[in-house]
Amino acid sequence: MLSGANEPDYSTISWEPLKRGGASFKTHHLIKTGPGRLEYKPTTFYRIMPYFLIVVGLIAGGAIFNSTSYVFGLAFGLIFIGAGSLIAKQANKPIIFDKGEGYFWKGKQSPRDVLNMHDIKTYADLDDIHALQVVDELVKSDKSSFHSYEINLVLKNGERVNVVDYGNKEAINEDLQVLRNYLDVGVWRK
Repeated sequence: MLSGANEPDYSTISWEPLKRGGASFKTHHLIKTGPGRLEYKPTTFYRIMPYFLIVVGLIAGGAIFNSTSYVFGLAFGLIFIGAGSLIAKQANKPIIFDKGEGYFWKGKQSPRDVLNMHDIKTYADLDDIHALQVVDELVKSDKSSFHSYEINLVLKNGERVNVVDYGNKEAINEDLQVLRNYLDVGVWRK
């Protein structure tokens, strides 16, 4: 996975998505929130959508629960409530690049604030970032298809770390320009 110079090689890095699927819409905005700090914030739609699913689950599940099968109504409602809750948790998870901290991470705590780095599932030392990788995935279903664009960090040891994954190519390209300048690294795409 590493070239002779102990750096990742474009041709040997995996081009498979780290996160299968992705969204058909823009899920996040990349904004500067302070000196040396960039954050992905959820779009208004992405922030509201999960709560819509929860409300649908409560209303539809309750209506079915009262009119036909208790078990079916409960299961139907719980599916929507569960999906909405998972999406809400994902949508509200901070995604941060911070030069003062020296890290990229996903979550509420900086890697500097935890005793065990394994408590943070997604993080990278900014000095370990070798390149930005863009993976274009065609997501298909029975009724439609769309492209989802995944931005990954390629680390000097050849590992990849997912940053974001959504379906707005123009916004992804704008994000890449900002991140490329911020990190002073190249962009890899096929």
